[in-house]
Amino acid sequence: MFKHLGDWTSSNPDPEKRADAAFNAARLFNYIDGLEAKQSARGDSKQGDGKIKGEYWSPLPPPFDEVSIEENSEAALVKKFSEEGYAALGNQGAPLASENEKAVETIPTSASGRPEGDGRTADQILSANPIVARLESSLAKQPGGAKTLENLKALTGDWSENNTNADSRADAAYNIAKVANYLDANPTYNRLDEAFDNIGPGHLTGFTRNGANPGTEASALIDFSNRGYTALAG
Repeated sequence: MFKHLGDWTSSNPDPEKRADAAFNAARLFNYIDGLEAKQSARGDSKQGDGKIKGEYWSPLPPPFDEVSIEENSEAALVKKFSEEGYAALGNQGAPLASENEKAVETIPTSASGRPEGDGRTADQILSANPIVARLESSLAKQPGGAKTLENLKALTGDWSENNTNADSRADAAYNIAKVANYLDANPTYNRLDEAFDNIGPGHLTGFTRNGANPGTEASALIDFSNRGYTALAG
């Protein structure tokens, strides 16, 4: 949970980051607590009651004092979030750590990094933007994918764990997420393959075994990796 939200406990010595983490956690838990019954497998009487329901402890003594989580419960969604991050919440108006990199109407023109006041870590940004991991996975299947990935990091910064500078890595994660979200939302690209694999938004489609189909989101990403930010202007 700390990886996706930040550490809101007294173990965090930075008061501002601790406060931001507490805000993120409260927003997440309130969101899950307020889901409609059909989305969380519980009665309406328990919606918005200030409790995360669905986790049960056995009253038996050890080693039989097991904990169980009811399927599709609020607790199950919390557990799923802890494993998958913001991607686990789907497209139901879920709270994101920030909408900054998702402001895709404006063409990204440079590797600007996080805007002022955005203190998220790289892990938090990548958790809120699973599109980055998906494009990495797509590139890993291509013969020239490693070179494309290297070019992308030269343009946006290195968002991987190889970058030991926390601020630099977070800025890079923001930069690549913003570019990927922009390409994903651009209506001019061909997305015919989405009709077959049912991936939908949040995934750059059009990759082939040897590159990308012309006019697709994938080909636009590869073009960006070769030409830089000028390629986004058309």
